[in-house]
Amino acid sequence: RLGLARVILKIRSQKNGSIVFLDQPTEELDEKTEGEVAQILLNEKRAHPNTTLVIISHREEFIEALRHPKDGLEGLDVQAVRFEKGKIISS
Repeated sequence: RLGLARVILKIRSQKNGSIVFLDQPTEELDEKTEGEVAQILLNEKRAHPNTTLVIISHREEFIEALRHPKDGLEGLDVQAVRFEKGKIISS
């Protein structure tokens, strides 16, 4: 949660947008909390559209929650890249 708070502060402090890197932001979280994190990130992105989120995650449910939020509003445009043994296998 502290890490998420830091991300929110970074997003909110930038006037002209920024790039925010999140490496496994929902690792070791339960499904409910993972969904809450996805919704928080969606809300921040909507409030600060000039911010680019680069998210590294192995959790398909988390990525789908970003693409198709439960609030019925538009989700994130997700550009997924898959790697296998250090090589891109799809993008």
